Amino acid sequence: MKALAYFLIIPAAMILDFILATNFGFYQRYPVLPFLLILTGLFFLIRLLFKKFTILRLFLALAGLTLSGFYGWWVVSYSTYPGIENTVAIGTQADVMSIELNDSAGETRTLSEIQGDSAAIMLTFYRGYWCPYCISELAHIQTNKALFDEANVALAAVTIDEGEALKLAKTKASAEFPILSDNEGKLIDAFGLRHKGGNAIDGSDISRPAIIVLNREGKLIYSEYTDNYRVRPSPKKLAAKITELLKQ
Repeated sequence: MKALAYFLIIPAAMILDFILATNFGFYQRYPVLPFLLILTGLFFLIRLLFKKFTILRLFLALAGLTLSGFYGWWVVSYSTYPGIENTVAIGTQADVMSIELNDSAGETRTLSEIQGDSAAIMLTFYRGYWCPYCISELAHIQTNKALFDEANVALAAVTIDEGEALKLAKTKASAEFPILSDNEGKLIDAFGLRHKGGNAIDGSDISRPAIIVLNREGKLIYSEYTDNYRVRPSPKKLAAKITELLKQ
């Protein structure tokens, strides 16, 4: 049935968008191809409806328009963080290295302990275990972990989640680096990352996605905030940038 085939183009385009966005690059911010596919599906659905009216074709056209509208709202509006600013200046001494946080194994850790003899520590703040973009980001960092090891950079991820949610995120991302629970928001607030009511499940506060890099003295040497939770930095580019900074 042609109408059903044209309708299925729309959810297929949304799935394609997720695949493209979680692999970094242009499509994170500009999902041009998925939008074109959605418009194509809608065009042919409406064209069929005008050629021959049936209840099924009307239903599929309305469903397609609703799904497309939701997708457009989600990409353009819901996923964005208007007005976010880098609230901590580069070179600032961050008084966070001794903050105690629990990891996914329930052990109490500090950033100083995790950093050890490394030249720097890169903190990946993420929204929660339920966010597929976050899990994808952690998985890609793990895939490129050798680049950070070569740069002598320790890795850790920070979230407001705790308990089993940490274990779930670590398992999903196959992460070998520590995932820390900042359930009181000490680190999150230190870098201005609290997103009030941002939890998609229960409406609680979460962290905005961000990359924070501290040197051995605890000074902020690099930060990367995002104004859209779909948009995450490439781990390869991050490793190259941090390597360059540590050579200065």
